[in-house]
Amino acid sequence: MREHLSLDVTPELRLDALRGLLREHQRLEHVTFEGPHDPLLHPRIAYLVRAAHECGPAVRLVTGGLTLEGRLLRDLIEAGLDELHLTLGAWDRDSYLRQHGVDQYQQVVTNLAAFADVRHMLLAPNPVISASLKLDATFRAPERYATMLARLGVARVEVTPEPGSTVPEWLVRALGERAIAVTPTIRTSSASTAD
Repeated sequence: MREHLSLDVTPELRLDALRGLLREHQRLEHVTFEGPHDPLLHPRIAYLVRAAHECGPAVRLVTGGLTLEGRLLRDLIEAGLDELHLTLGAWDRDSYLRQHGVDQYQQVVTNLAAFADVRHMLLAPNPVISASLKLDATFRAPERYATMLARLGVARVEVTPEPGSTVPEWLVRALGERAIAVTPTIRTSSASTAD
C-alpha cells in the first residue's frame, strides 16, 4: 500500500531531518508541505521540495499565496513541485476579507498569475495549480469565478460546502472538470524535526 505524508512546515524543519524521514517512508506516493504557517515562509522551501521530489513521490505544496513571488516562483518549478494548491477559499475581494480578515485578495490573484506566467515561460507542465473554495450562502457568479480560475491556470478546484449541505449542481456545471467536492475533514500527520 502506498503512503501519503503531510508535513507541517515550521522554521525548524531541516533538510537532513526531511531526508531521514523520506528514507524511513520509502513507499510514499505523495508528500504534502503545509502547516500552521505558510510553507513558503520557510527560507529553504525550494530545497525541501527538491529533496522530496528526488525521492520519487509527487510533491504538493499548500499555500495562501501571499508570499508566492520573486525568485521563489522559478525555484519551486525547477525544484520539481508537482502541485501548487492555493487555499484561496474565497471567490472575490469581499469573501476573502470575510474569510481571512485582511484585504489581500488581489495580491494573491496577482501572485498566482505571475506563477502561471513563469510556468508557461519555462514550458513546464508542472506544477498543476489547484485551489480550494469554501462555499457559503453569499457565493454568486460561478461563471466569472470559473473564468478567472481558467485564466490563472487552475486545473482543479476542491469545493468544500457548508456543513450539512452538498455542492450545488449549478456550481459543478460552471466549474466543469475542475470541480472536486471534498469534505472539511482532512487527515494529516506531522513529522518530527529533531535529529
